[in-house]
Amino acid sequence: VNSGEIARPELAMLAFLALASFEAVVPLPLAMQSLGETLAALRRIFDLVDQSPAVQEPEKPLIVPKTLTVQFKNVSFTYPSQKRQQHQNDLDQSHHELNQVALSEINFQLEAGKSLAIIGASGSGKSTLVQLLLKFRAAQQGDVFINGQNLTHYASHDWRKRIAVVPQQTHLFNSTIAENLRLAHPQATQSDLEQVCKLALLHDTIMQQPDQYETETGETGIKLSGGQAKRLAIARALLKPDTALLVLDEPSEGLDAATAEQVLKNVLQQCRTQQQSLLMISHRLQNLSAFDEIMVMDHGCIIESGNHQQLLDKKGYYANLI
Repeated sequence: VNSGEIARPELAMLAFLALASFEAVVPLPLAMQSLGETLAALRRIFDLVDQSPAVQEPEKPLIVPKTLTVQFKNVSFTYPSQKRQQHQNDLDQSHHELNQVALSEINFQLEAGKSLAIIGASGSGKSTLVQLLLKFRAAQQGDVFINGQNLTHYASHDWRKRIAVVPQQTHLFNSTIAENLRLAHPQATQSDLEQVCKLALLHDTIMQQPDQYETETGETGIKLSGGQAKRLAIARALLKPDTALLVLDEPSEGLDAATAEQVLKNVLQQCRTQQQSLLMISHRLQNLSAFDEIMVMDHGCIIESGNHQQLLDKKGYYANLI
């Protein structure tokens, strides 16, 4: 360049450099347009990070007992709704928070080795109750006791080790049926797998698959039906070692009536044999007569409780639905 000339390769490089710079600059106006949304999203993330944990962990946690008696005493819980912002005189802003009561003055006791069915329509408070029991949320009023000790005295990690949960939505990994089952108990033997799958009425279905328990499932393998996936989740929960409490969330979802009845009968028998407590939440009223107690919830309140025959004799809400 000092001589007033530039070589052809260098000229070509300058041209490509200009084009590359242009491609880097072109998106900037679009980025500026979305800057407001990005900053708003960032504020929400910071708000989430700055929040205190929903459940405080004890400094010196107690050892979780091998058998559990669960007691809810005057437990209430309210979800805060999203804040509504109103402008006053186009200058002042005020925030009004509407609260949604999920549980109100809940009292019940589930004895060790006993079974309890909690029934009610969607939004009645069943799922919130389970979240409090699993220590995903803390009661705002009242207390939850385990064998006479407040649930807050137990570490969440240790506490959940003693609980097996069958969630409403079953998740299966892209792996074999056996490996999906062993998520609950990595050291489980083949005999252990077959035993729990027989209780869930899934063993015969598995044996019909090309590789039986080594059959791949998920995105890369066979597609299990909703009912089959639910039964696999039940078998997986039964496989979990050292379980003191089994929680079933809508266990009959996707199952025909006869299968649901037999699976639930097997689960109840297994829990009684193992001295495990059983808590089931459901909006269905089938197959409840074998439970030690039934609790009917509506709008966050317990409106009836008792065993199947007692509730029928009351001729109340439960009896009218049967």
